[in-house]
Amino acid sequence: MKLIILTFIILLFLNFGLRGLTKDTEIPEITPEEAFTHFNEKGYIFLDVREPEEFKEERIPKAINLPRGLVKSKIGEFFPDKEAQTFIVYCRSGRRSLDATKTLLEMGYKALNMKGGILAWKKAELPTEK
Repeated sequence: MKLIILTFIILLFLNFGLRGLTKDTEIPEITPEEAFTHFNEKGYIFLDVREPEEFKEERIPKAINLPRGLVKSKIGEFFPDKEAQTFIVYCRSGRRSLDATKTLLEMGYKALNMKGGILAWKKAELPTEK
C-alpha cells in the first residue's frame, strides 16, 4: 500500500512539474489574418524558415528566407539590433517556425509564430508570390 501511495505522489509531482516547464516555454502565436494586419507595418518582418527551394516555389511577399537550421547562427548578422523589429515566423505548416520562434525568443528577439504556416495563409486567401 505504501508503494502505491509513494508511486501516486511521484506521478503527481512529475505531472505538475512538467506542466510548469511547458507553461514557461509557451510560444506566442498569431493567426495568418492577424499577421496580415502587420503586413505593411514598419518594424514587422515576415521570416520564412523553410528551405530555399520551398521559398522559391511560393512565399509571402516581402518575406525574408532564413532556413530553420541557420536561424541561431545567422540572424545576428542580418539583425544585430534585437529591439528594432518583430519577426512573424512561418514555415509550411507551423512546426519548424515554432522551433525557430522559440530560438529567436531565447536569443532576446521579439517573435511570433504564425499558426498553420503558409498553408493556413493560403487557405485564408492572403497574397503570395512565386
